[in-house]
Amino acid sequence: MGGDERLLHGLNPEQLQAAQCLEHCLVVACPGSGKTKTLAAKAAFLLSQGARVAAVTFTRDAALELRGRTVALAGEGSNDRLLVGTFHSIDMLMAFPKARTPFGTSILSRMRSPFGSRNWDIVREGERRGYVRRALAEAGIKLDMDEASRLIEDAKANNRESALEGSHRTFIATYQQILSRNGQIDFQDILLKTNAALADGSLTPLAVEYLLIDEYQDTDEVQYEWIKMHAAAGCRLTCVGDDDQSIYGFRRALGFACMERLVKDLKADTILLGVNYRCHGEILGAAGKMVQSNRGRIDKILRANKGLGGAVEWERFGDFELESEACLVGVEDALRDQATIAVLARSNRRLDLIEGLLVARDLPYRRADGESVLDKPEVALFGSLIETVAQCTPRAIDQVLGWAGVFEADLRQIRQLFGNTVRIGAKQDFERTDLSSDAIASWTDFAKRHAAWSDLNEKGLYRIMLHGMKEWLTLHAKDEKSKRMVEIAASIFSPSGISPRERLEGLRLASRQRRTREAATGQPVSLMTAHSSKGLEFDRVWILGAEDEAWPSKNGSLEEERRLMYVAMTRARERLTVSAAGQRPTSPFVAESGIPRAPEGKYRSRAGG
Repeated sequence: MGGDERLLHGLNPEQLQAAQCLEHCLVVACPGSGKTKTLAAKAAFLLSQGARVAAVTFTRDAALELRGRTVALAGEGSNDRLLVGTFHSIDMLMAFPKARTPFGTSILSRMRSPFGSRNWDIVREGERRGYVRRALAEAGIKLDMDEASRLIEDAKANNRESALEGSHRTFIATYQQILSRNGQIDFQDILLKTNAALADGSLTPLAVEYLLIDEYQDTDEVQYEWIKMHAAAGCRLTCVGDDDQSIYGFRRALGFACMERLVKDLKADTILLGVNYRCHGEILGAAGKMVQSNRGRIDKILRANKGLGGAVEWERFGDFELESEACLVGVEDALRDQATIAVLARSNRRLDLIEGLLVARDLPYRRADGESVLDKPEVALFGSLIETVAQCTPRAIDQVLGWAGVFEADLRQIRQLFGNTVRIGAKQDFERTDLSSDAIASWTDFAKRHAAWSDLNEKGLYRIMLHGMKEWLTLHAKDEKSKRMVEIAASIFSPSGISPRERLEGLRLASRQRRTREAATGQPVSLMTAHSSKGLEFDRVWILGAEDEAWPSKNGSLEEERRLMYVAMTRARERLTVSAAGQRPTSPFVAESGIPRAPEGKYRSRAGG
């Protein structure tokens, strides 16, 4: 087998066409279509022809994977002509080309930069947040951190500070002044400074013949201008992406628009990678049928290389608890069959219930993003309440009384009166204090209940004790969300042959050692939002919370929400389950996909819809 044949071996006709295209091309890569394999083969093929090649990805992990695959094909002898990184890392190498790297030396040695030899000082995330808070206070406006960050990024990306209202302009100007005073820039400034220098000619474009862009649908206006300036300098582009997987509009990703512009501005050829090697036909067919309802997209025909043989279904349940319990059965089936499984949701909050059940059953799991249920205030509080029965500590007593609405001044006096003990107290105990009548009532009620819980604990009647604790915590919960979390906490601490105190100690140890435990369990259940699942795949996927106003989100773009569901559905190789619960109607995406409902009786409790 010759050199070129070896490098391109195993590519299907469309992948081969993309790998051998030497002009500007747009490669529309459907889910599971082997885009990374194609990019690596193309980079290796071009290197074998003596070309210099740069490849841009959106994450460091993707860059390392693409570079590793390319080197495995091309050999290390081409490393000096290969540069792979994110937009930010490659821009830093362009600005400071003498940076030490074993890759791309032949490329960087040809660079000319106006920025000298001293690297930019990039603000750390913790510092940046502090600067944002100070700038908000200076401008006298109230925004949460995400809103404030988006305002800064949008103003910089679109050069639209002058169009903002006065207080917002003050905020952004103050933020930038704090950065400048400290000799720092933020990540977006890296791209803006590089683009400005490219535009005025003081910085040379990358000295490569070929530029490959991965996840092209995620590029924003600043990144598109960077790409166009390289094309104008003679770089031939290969842009690989999928408009149907454009789910970052809130980060200003251009999606379908940047694909249209590439074809229009640069007369790029369009090549479709339409063969999916991941999903069975039932899964791909349902996802493809749904996403076809979008208008702003490239028409494409999808084919499942595996053919039929998968399973898809949807179901709705009367409440979130029933939905999570059904999901848990699916999880246990997957673990028994040694299949990988992910539970996906539109928001992190919807994952709390299923995580609580996994913790209660001591099943291995990994939560990819967001706060663990073990870190929720209600779970910590339930633990403190158990702790007061097993071994009273002032801190635990303070926490549970604070939950009941007892103020700090009253808490201090209660501690002075009773120390580390919980007892009802006599009338004369309280006459010597300034305790409010509400605080005395709260303490008396708590002390009476505590005596009963302690008695139940000594007799080993743990379930009755935990039920009483749950009732007391629910009585003082501030809202329905808190009440639901108390229910989850109660299920987590339910005994399974051990006392609640032993359970508490085990959970605290597990919380401290969570990452170690995940690594040791091999294939844990993956809990994540749909956004975080992009680029991943699993044997089985269960999508929670497919209700209207949740999916699609009432605050989101309908077409982008549909694309997000498409991404979530196409993570599944063999089996896909979509579920809804509660009072809101089932998501319209379920009907659009044509997924059949689960057979009557498969799930014991369900509601119509």
